[in-house]
Formats: sequence, structure tokens, C-alpha cells
Amino acid sequence: LGRVVKNDEEVTRKLQELDGQHYSPPRRVVFQPKDYNVLPLTEQIANDIITDVMVGPHGAGLMHSVFMSDRAMLIELGIDGSGGLKHFENLQKWRRSDQQYVRINAKNPVDVNQLFDKVKEMVGKVDITSY
Repeated sequence: LGRVVKNDEEVTRKLQELDGQHYSPPRRVVFQPKDYNVLPLTEQIANDIITDVMVGPHGAGLMHSVFMSDRAMLIELGIDGSGGLKHFENLQKWRRSDQQYVRINAKNPVDVNQLFDKVKEMVGKVDITSY
């Protein structure tokens, strides 16, 4: 399946750099990689509720975006051509706004710099005055 990020450790290391970035307006970024395969459902949902930007490959795991706040952003990775359907894009549009969703069609391994730039952009778009 094309739903596994082959360079997930490299992606994690790069995205951890978001913690030290400067944003306007100012905001605090806490990058927390989570492996939902090992977390109980209650802990998964608790994480979803406090997540402002979720990043993941196309797959059922992105359904967790329904538990995120109204200000939250979703970045779907269409790696190796996976997920040609628009399940999660439509879900975001119906629930929030098309401005709070982005799909990156990427090769696998993922281009960490492209992903970093897109995540940083989406962090900057989070309306920190709302919940």
C-alpha cells in the first residue's frame, strides 16, 4: 500500500523544527508525533481535540479530523498516488472550509522540505482566537 511514509523518521525530525519557528501573529507550536496504532481510542480522541494541524497519509486514520476543533487544519499526503478520491477534502469543506485543507501529492519517500513549508504555512493560518 502507498499509505506508509517510507521516511517517517526523517519527516518527524524535520517537523520538530516547527517548534522553534517564528510566526505572525505569534503562536506557540508543539510538535507531537503520535502512533495511533498503539494508543487507546480515548487517548486518540483526546489528542484530536487539541490538534490544530494534522498531517497524515491518505487512509482511514484521517477520519480523526472530525474530532478536531473548528479552527484545525488537515494536510493529507497522497503518496504513491494513493487516495484519488476526495473523502477527506470533502469532509473538511463540509465541516470547516476549503482553506483548512491541503493535499500534497508526493512521491515516497516524502520531500521533507516541501512538507515542512506547507505545514508551516498552515500553522500560520490557524485562527488562534477561535476554538
